[in-house]
Amino acid sequence: MDNVLVNCAPSSETVSEQRFTDVQLADLESTVHTSSRYCEDRDEIGTPIWRSPEAQLGLKWGPPTDICVQLISMIWGDNFFVFKPKVPRGHDEYELEILAKHHIYFGPFPPSYADLADQETLGVLSIVMNDVPPEKLRPFSLASQREISTEDKAFVLKTMKLDPRDRPTARQLLEDE
Repeated sequence: MDNVLVNCAPSSETVSEQRFTDVQLADLESTVHTSSRYCEDRDEIGTPIWRSPEAQLGLKWGPPTDICVQLISMIWGDNFFVFKPKVPRGHDEYELEILAKHHIYFGPFPPSYADLADQETLGVLSIVMNDVPPEKLRPFSLASQREISTEDKAFVLKTMKLDPRDRPTARQLLEDE
């Protein structure tokens, strides 16, 4: 999140509630164009707990990837890592647990991933989804007002579509109230 700069001010509704007034992206020398070899070659990007589902799976990434996961931390703040696994980084299950958390909070992974991923990747997704018992699912759409405002929840749900083709563009998000 070092490349997301924000200013906060009290919400118009309550003085104790903070809202973002300005948001700006900064380039810390890792920005690339979508036509770059890094994007085309599906190079690994970012820290695993901040990767979008498609980047976590090693699929082609682009602007929808940049928007996806950053927003949750911006809304919650306080180093809230919703996708942080219970095992340490470097553990064999670390990245699979992150995918499982994507499934738990924003899943299931849609059938449209068949257009994006090869059979091996689809097999990994099948294992991840089958390993999460239904009672462990915590759909973000059911988050309460105590956890996140209705407006913020609707905004996050737009950005956290697991298929990047279903996510709004940055321009569309800027037009969101």
